Amino acid sequence: MEVIVFPDTEEDVRAHLASELPLFGADVPAHIKLPTDRPSEFVRVYRVGGPRRDAFTDNGSYALEGWAQTESRALALLNIARGIVNALPGHTIGESRVYTTREFAGPGLLPDPISKQSRYTLTVSIAVRGSVRERED
Repeated sequence: MEVIVFPDTEEDVRAHLASELPLFGADVPAHIKLPTDRPSEFVRVYRVGGPRRDAFTDNGSYALEGWAQTESRALALLNIARGIVNALPGHTIGESRVYTTREFAGPGLLPDPISKQSRYTLTVSIAVRGSVRERED
C-alpha cells in the first residue's frame, strides 16, 4: 500500500521566513509558538487548518503575524513576511514544493490582549506537494 505524506510546511515556512526576513531589512526572529521570553519584535507563522486539495496537494491555511512595539512597525513586519510568502509559488522550501499561495484575509490589527503588544495578522493558504511513502514491512 502506498500513502501520500505531506511535509511539515509550518516549520518549512518558519525557517524560510527566518532566513529571508533579514535580507529585506527585518532582522527579527520567526516563531511558530509564542516565545516565553517574548522579543520586542518578531514574526509568527502557524497552521490554523486547511484541507487536502487532491491526492497529492495539501492546501494548508496559515496565520502570519507581525509583532512589535508600535502598530506601524507590526504592520511593516507583517507586510515583509507577506511578500516573502506570496513569492513562494514555484519554489521549494525545506521538503515543500510550493504550488500556490492565496490570501483569505489581509492584514488586520489584533493587539495581544494580555501583553498589549501591537500585532497585525493575516491568513493565507499555501498549497504544497506531498510524496508517496511505501509500507516498510
